[in-house]
Amino acid sequence: MSANVTNFGANSLGFHRTGQVVVASGEDSQEEELKPFEELVKNTEKLDGLFPLYRHKNSGKIYLEIKPQQLNKNYLLTIAIESGIGQGQIYRGMGLNDAIFYFRRVNNNLLFTLRNLQFRTRPGDPQQGYINRSFSDSVLASLPIISIHPQRQTILIDMNDLLLKEDLADLTSNLREAFNAHYQLEENKSYFGNVQVFPQNVEVDSVYGLSLQAEEDSLPIVTLPDRRALTIAVHYSLSEIPENNGYVPRLADDRVGYFTTDYEDFSENQSNSPTVQYIYRWHLEKQDPSAAISPPKKQIVFWIENK
Repeated sequence: MSANVTNFGANSLGFHRTGQVVVASGEDSQEEELKPFEELVKNTEKLDGLFPLYRHKNSGKIYLEIKPQQLNKNYLLTIAIESGIGQGQIYRGMGLNDAIFYFRRVNNNLLFTLRNLQFRTRPGDPQQGYINRSFSDSVLASLPIISIHPQRQTILIDMNDLLLKEDLADLTSNLREAFNAHYQLEENKSYFGNVQVFPQNVEVDSVYGLSLQAEEDSLPIVTLPDRRALTIAVHYSLSEIPENNGYVPRLADDRVGYFTTDYEDFSENQSNSPTVQYIYRWHLEKQDPSAAISPPKKQIVFWIENK
């Protein structure tokens, strides 16, 4: 059910998608100019897991290491508010976004890109090339490669470029929509909070300082001591997507109400309507498949935070 979207290239007629990364002829010389890997991670704390992180204890700067085989691979991004302002739907726990993303290398940069899953075909379908050329993915950030490990060939990027400098959570748009107010991220007021790394996911809290860009007499924010500045913490989860775990998606039925995930399927021999709807459902498996009612192999566990 995943979209097979490949990389962008260019030709004389416009853009087309290819299976190759666009690489400039001078890439080798560019790599020679990168700082030594071991020098950059010296005096850092390494957090090993899905994407190893290196955190400087004094400066707070964090580097993220990416293996070559992790490029162009789909991962899950989840964004939620960790601490808000108590007004205008900027509340703790509010979900801001969840999407499929991948890292794509172009020359000496990694493009943090959201996969377009709204328009799809079945793998190998003749319409696949048309879909790939017709609907764009979204590049949210271009991240300079700061070093490459000489043996592992792993790539090092600065997490500050992705989760502090960039408004990945789109906070400024949310504030503008809620209050018609123009706030701007201030990098010197922003920093990383709690950071955890596990084999299948990376959890990062980014604390953003924002400043009002133009004083507005009618600004309807009443929960701040001074509306010229505010602080919002955002929780990011970068997770591996389960594969071949037995989950079977279930099509929606108009006779029963469900929340759904929708997309357009332009595969050849598709029915009259290209819209496909799958219901939201838990992945529960019976311990005894032959029983009418059976305890699950793995229970659903809800965690309620106490902070």
